[in-house]
Amino acid sequence: MIADLIDIASDMGRKLVRTEMELDEVILDDRRVRVQTVNLHHLYLALKSDSFRRVLLAADAVTADGWPVQLLFPRARPHRVTGSSFVERLVTIAPSLRVAIVGATSGVGERVVQRVRGTGVSIVYREHGDRRSWLVSDLARDIARARADLVIVAVSPPGGEEIAAALKVGLPSSSVIAVGGALDMLVGAQVRGPRWARAIGLEWASRMLANPRRLAKRYLLECLPVFVFGVLPAAVAMRFRVGSR
Repeated sequence: MIADLIDIASDMGRKLVRTEMELDEVILDDRRVRVQTVNLHHLYLALKSDSFRRVLLAADAVTADGWPVQLLFPRARPHRVTGSSFVERLVTIAPSLRVAIVGATSGVGERVVQRVRGTGVSIVYREHGDRRSWLVSDLARDIARARADLVIVAVSPPGGEEIAAALKVGLPSSSVIAVGGALDMLVGAQVRGPRWARAIGLEWASRMLANPRRLAKRYLLECLPVFVFGVLPAAVAMRFRVGSR
């Protein structure tokens, strides 16, 4: 596990986006990219599945979404850069952006449309419902016809990342970012942790207490062992490497 995490971090380090400002610039860049925000659950999934690991590391740019992931980059010292914060900033960083939404519920999609109304951001395409019925080729064709600049994939991992990666292949003129439940948080369908919890790295705990049925297994049985037995020793080893240079 430790060696695998060091390998994953080394690969991610070559495409790491350190700050929110850098993320905004990357997504709005003419290069058109797929951005992957990486949290502890993503690392768990990457260790569990080689196919998901390939999807994760095939992104054009990655961010550290959470302080456990930040520990893996002692030299770069990235800020915490999340999909939730990005969608909150969306109306201010690009007031003429054409956005497609894939995922979330139709109710959340309607509330996002209301949220951006009058800002200049246009929701030009939406697809909700059961992702098992989607054909990515059809989605890509319809999104291209809508001339979307940015595709927001609001599907929980690992599905969201897999869909984002497949969409990017068919959308060379659009940036793509998978944000999980960030749109739900944007409109209040899910609640982010309070600011004080975010400030001290305990947003995960506040979210788990608010929704234990959905999140307890993920945080306690999946993420916690990866952190204790993988991330911590890997971070120590990588810090020692940096310090010895």
